[in-house]
Order: sequence, then C-alpha cells, then structure tokens
Amino acid sequence: MSKKAIAEAISVHRSTVYREIERNSSEYTGKYTYTVAVRRARRRKRRYQRPRKMTPEMWRNISKYLRMGWSAQQICGRMKTLGRKCVSHTTIYKYIWRDRNAGGDIYKYCRFQFKYRNHWLKRDKKILSGNRKSIDERPACADGKRFGDWEMDLIIGPGNSSALTMVERSTNLGIIRKLARYKTAREVSKAVTEALRPIKNAVHTITTDNGPEFMQYEDIEKSLGCSVYYAHPHCPWQKGAVENRNMLIRQYIDKRCNINKLSTQYIAAIEAKLNDRPRKKLNFRTPKFVFYKKLK
Repeated sequence: MSKKAIAEAISVHRSTVYREIERNSSEYTGKYTYTVAVRRARRRKRRYQRPRKMTPEMWRNISKYLRMGWSAQQICGRMKTLGRKCVSHTTIYKYIWRDRNAGGDIYKYCRFQFKYRNHWLKRDKKILSGNRKSIDERPACADGKRFGDWEMDLIIGPGNSSALTMVERSTNLGIIRKLARYKTAREVSKAVTEALRPIKNAVHTITTDNGPEFMQYEDIEKSLGCSVYYAHPHCPWQKGAVENRNMLIRQYIDKRCNINKLSTQYIAAIEAKLNDRPRKKLNFRTPKFVFYKKLK
C-alpha cells in the first residue's frame, strides 16, 4: 500500500505519514513496525515530559523582568547570556497562567494578544506625486542589516494628540517624540530633524507611509543629508520595525489615552525601557548598547 493511499485511508496529509515513518522507524533495520513505533513514541514522550525545575529564587527573578515588560523569550535569552540557569519560555508562560489562576497579576504585564495583519491585501501602488521616492527606489543595501536605515510613523490618541515614533532597523533603537500639534507636516519635520540631527551620521534612509503629515520630506533630507522613501499604500509590513515598536508602545500608551496629557519624562521613560530590553536578533543584547557601539 502506498504512503499516499495510507494518508487517504486515515484522512491525513501524506506529509504526516512521511514524518511518522521517519520519526518512528527502527534505528537498526530502518523498517516501520507498530511495536517499534509505539516504543519510540513512548520513550520520546517520557523524555520531554520531564519538567525543568523552577526554583522560588528563579521565579522571583523572572517575575521582576516580567513586571519590567520583558517577554519570556527575552528573559530566557538574557539569563543564558549571563550564565544563569533558566527554564524554557514555554514553562515561564505556564507559571504565568498558574499565577493568574491563583489570583496573581503578572499576566497583566505580558503581551498575549496580537493583531495579525492580512498580508494578502491588494497592494495599491499609486504613482507618487512630486519628487517623492517610492520604496521600490530604495537601495538594496538598505535591507535592515546596514546601520543607519530608519523607519518612522505616528501613534494617534484622542483629542488631536499624537507622537512621532522612529526605529533604526539594524539595532531596533527607538525614538519617541510627543508632537505639539496634531499631525502637521511642519511639526513632524521639525521633530524628526531635532531628534536625529545629533546622530545624523547614523541616518542614511528613512522609510515611512503616505500620510500627509510626512509630506515635508525635503526639509528632512536637507537637514539630515539622507533620503526619505515611501511605502506602498496599505502595506504596513514594508515598515514592520516601527509598526512592531508602536505595538510595544501601546502597552504603556493606550489608544484611549490623550498623549497631550502625558509628560515628556513619561514618554522618555517608555523610550528608555524599550531600548533597554534585550533582543533575540541582537543575541540578547539591548538596542541601546548595540546602537551606540556602532555609532562610535
């Protein structure tokens, strides 16, 4: 009986049959038999059911990082780089839910819910007016690995309040600036140049969307000596770094929060907290550390 026929008979995809045969065939003969398959499956189950011990001291340290807004994966990676013992990130999540069921509040500091975007939406590639440059014209070297390529966006609140957010793509260093006026191109241009002028040597490109607040690009290019590129309409994933940063910022600035009422110190504290989180892509070093190391 062929593997395809077996898959049809038991109502599974044929790749499932191939995986089962590969995983549970005899180590010596290479043949698949019921007895050997059951024995190997049970042995594997016993091995992976052994829980790694979570000590009270370990949980206290993990809880401290969770309350700082770190993810379980960030905690695991950081502890490994420091040479400390740690359980897996899935075990940490199990303990978080266990804490919640016991009446704890640590789950409130975690990011369990994400909004997934439909990447299959039709891309409306409108022709850009004036001398604006499309993301299609952005050089291939600005692929996120080169130091000095940025993305920018806005987060919006009620009461005509907003804040400018910027992210350097290779290090994930982020900048947040509260805007004095709601979404005006002049205000955005001023905020961008004031924030990036001290580090203009680390600014080669900036990618943003087609909102009218980003139309004063010529002043930005002239002040910083960089190039501004525009993503296609309805394609937020083309500036995914800043979109991800906005999601993290929303942990601290709810959509119902009037940003105008937040102090500059509070905004700066959020910026510092996110820049001091270890990142997997940086081998669990922090964006701040890696950015200023490259800047030297």
